Amino acid sequence: MITIIDYEMGNLNSVEKALELALKNKNINKKIEITNDKDKIKRADAVILPGVGAFREAMRYLNNYDLVETLRIVAQTKPFLGICLGYQLMFDKSYEDSETVGLGLMRGEVQRFSSQMLKIPHMGWNKVGDDYYYFVHSYYVNVKEDVEVLYADYGVRFAAGVKKDNLWGFQFHPEKSQVSGIKILEQFVLKI
Repeated sequence: MITIIDYEMGNLNSVEKALELALKNKNINKKIEITNDKDKIKRADAVILPGVGAFREAMRYLNNYDLVETLRIVAQTKPFLGICLGYQLMFDKSYEDSETVGLGLMRGEVQRFSSQMLKIPHMGWNKVGDDYYYFVHSYYVNVKEDVEVLYADYGVRFAAGVKKDNLWGFQFHPEKSQVSGIKILEQFVLKI
């Protein structure tokens, strides 16, 4: 079972459909469940934390559903993927609205793009490595530990994705990034 976390902050159906395609392409027979049930999350083979919106509000919802400690526990051993806001939540803290503590799965801080020359939010296609992916965000992660990093540029070079052991995170939306995004999800499901 692959669990997509429902905490009222994600485009859950888009993530589910893209994940179904990735599983089909790799001929992997896993069910997908959208839930905020702690027991189901703990039993999952892999966990996906999507997200759209504000960091502070997202952490409030995760706390309201009593999911913070559960996510910290499952992230220690299970394949864990954070997408967009879900990616940002994986780090220590954010300065959006006011300083807010995140899940602390990796060391880093979320900060706002500061360039006066660029349109904020950063919205649309941008190059990461050899491919293009779809972004919608005003904040980016300043990674503060030794992890595999995929970089993109938007007035500043920023961590568009990271991988550390079983933890994966992407600032872009693989579920909206067509063929390139499905390839990323295929790589993730092969780790399950």
